[in-house]
Amino acid sequence: MMISYNRTLYYLLLLLMMSGCGGGGGVNVAERPAPDTGILVFVRDGNRLMTIRPDGTQEQEIPLTNAPSRLFDPVWNTKRTQIAFSGGPDSFETELYLVNRRGGEPQRLTNHPSYDGTPCWDVEGESLSWVTSKGNRGRQEVGEEVWLLPLIQGAVQQLTSDAIIAQTPTRSPKNELVYTNHKGELRLWNGNNTSRALGANGNQAAWSPDGTRIAFIQNGDVWTMRISDGTVAQVTNTPAQEEATPSWSPDSTQLSFAAKGNLYLVVAMGGTPQVLLSTGRDSFPNWTRK
Repeated sequence: MMISYNRTLYYLLLLLMMSGCGGGGGVNVAERPAPDTGILVFVRDGNRLMTIRPDGTQEQEIPLTNAPSRLFDPVWNTKRTQIAFSGGPDSFETELYLVNRRGGEPQRLTNHPSYDGTPCWDVEGESLSWVTSKGNRGRQEVGEEVWLLPLIQGAVQQLTSDAIIAQTPTRSPKNELVYTNHKGELRLWNGNNTSRALGANGNQAAWSPDGTRIAFIQNGDVWTMRISDGTVAQVTNTPAQEEATPSWSPDSTQLSFAAKGNLYLVVAMGGTPQVLLSTGRDSFPNWTRK
């Protein structure tokens, strides 16, 4: 089934989750899984960066000064010292920012009149891939592609040119890049502005730390795809709610995701999602080692 995907739908679903809107029922809540290594960063109330351990302990805020009014897509670097995110007055006019894990004033990385978002780190933590319209189309989504932003040295460069609308890039442990195009296809970037379809449709892709699988959202549920043979598997089945922004545990055995303003953990092979936070105010979880 072909899935049409765009940024408006992406952020609309996330706003619905923040407000707790949607059908009744939801996830069957069970006991939390045993503590795992790592720590999650997430957004609360749309404008606060928070962290929490996967066993539900040590929840705390990362204090920010002079930060944008709305925050989106926080993601740890591989050294676990910095967090990149996008922010702005709304989801159409955002820039990329970088902040130390202990907080402070975020460093602004881009300066475009329209959209810059969904950053992902390279393995070395020396550059960011992100989606940008480069200010060419104002508030329109057409023309968004994946670009590379070196943080130490080098020039900004465009990576994709076939997407029309590109979204949510993700990197493998070998720095391979996957993104979603305007048809909802998951595509592997081959270099030289070319890519190939992976045989699955979805969005908000996240590559597992062990490099073997990609998690993604399809029809509001979490799915995974095995890279070696393209086998897809459904992880969640929750008709009453829309899941978003899956993120892997450091050992590639669990996934976190957001739904209706709550955060959940689930075994990557499938099972009953476990509630991590049930505030109705949280979104964009991203998991890394402590």
